[in-house]
Amino acid sequence: MRIDPRNSFLATLLLVSACGTTAVDKQGTVEWLIVHGRFQEAVDRAAAKAKDHPGDEQAQRTYREAQFAQMLESGRRLSFADRDLEALDLFRRATELAPDRNEAVTWIEKTRRKLAEHFLEIGLEAHASDKLDEALVAYESALQFDPGNRGALTGMADATLAVNYRAGLGKAYYEEGLRSFKDGLLGQADGEFGKGDKYIDSPQLDQRRKQLAVEMAAARMTVAATLVEEAKFDAARNEYRLALALDPGNAAAKTGKESCDLESHAAQIHRDAEMAIVRGRLDKALELAEEGARLTVLQKDRFEGLKNRVQEARFETIYKEALAMERDGKFPDAIVRYGDLLKIAAYYKDALTRKETLEDFVVRADRLYSQAAGETDATKKLETLRQILQFWADYRDVADQVRELAKTVTPQ
Repeated sequence: MRIDPRNSFLATLLLVSACGTTAVDKQGTVEWLIVHGRFQEAVDRAAAKAKDHPGDEQAQRTYREAQFAQMLESGRRLSFADRDLEALDLFRRATELAPDRNEAVTWIEKTRRKLAEHFLEIGLEAHASDKLDEALVAYESALQFDPGNRGALTGMADATLAVNYRAGLGKAYYEEGLRSFKDGLLGQADGEFGKGDKYIDSPQLDQRRKQLAVEMAAARMTVAATLVEEAKFDAARNEYRLALALDPGNAAAKTGKESCDLESHAAQIHRDAEMAIVRGRLDKALELAEEGARLTVLQKDRFEGLKNRVQEARFETIYKEALAMERDGKFPDAIVRYGDLLKIAAYYKDALTRKETLEDFVVRADRLYSQAAGETDATKKLETLRQILQFWADYRDVADQVRELAKTVTPQ
């Protein structure tokens, strides 16, 4: 939606008329420069005179008027170029410079409506493309510039309900929410048209609209509170966002949204930590669990449970490492690893029993190996070494010795 630049010159004339001067026909005066669109020259000339005559109120006022005119014209040009945020900033500064003038206020209202329509179009396009999260952000932006914008509110309500429905809240939630919102809008519409569909606008009607919006916001907050109790923080946050869109001054909705922003972030950290556990990145998982525990207010127990899971996963990792060493015949290494586990989890599974059994195997193997080394009878030596193979196939060079001795010993 573009603003017709043809109105710019007329607006400038009206501005100068408001200055209360009759010197616009005198070439080279500040007023003449403004009328002829030479704003920078006007500002420079007015600034010089104001500096030379600091006590001259008329000179100071003319300087302010020149600055105001330059800001207003620059803002209009920015708006025509669709640089509306910059334009809005200039119009606001112009209002601060001359709070008794209405021109900048009018342009602020026009620019805010233009920005609202711009973001509404973005939201509708994203909505139509099923990019609901993008649509929600755009609708919120539209409502920041034009609170109560019917199109943005309707779009935001539908997108919010659809996002939460897809997150698993169910068809009943979606249909009830849509019906409730539409009923609220119909309640507004009933008061907006009189007989013959003639549009009515009045302070009473405006108050009625606001009251209905407050009631719809309260209904969404009730839903949000239930979702918080169910730990569905993403969905609750969306409901609070909608409540704020309906009732921007609702402090409870603002607090609820901020809380859900926090808890949603914490919930994502929880999911990331769970994935880190699955991938065996336990240090990272513990780091995330501790970060989430510091962040959350409502999910302390979940993060304590998560830290316990990380610890349990760490125990299980050490246990499996020791078990693998045991199965590979690396008994001394397995004994050390079981010992590491028992230092932090004294009764974890059968770690203690396995460690003691392996320690016994090491003692027996060493004793039998020494006994075989001192044996002069090949048959007895073979029998002694074979006892070791029954429980420790990879002990030193026992397998090789048994193989060689078996070639020389006659079977009994």
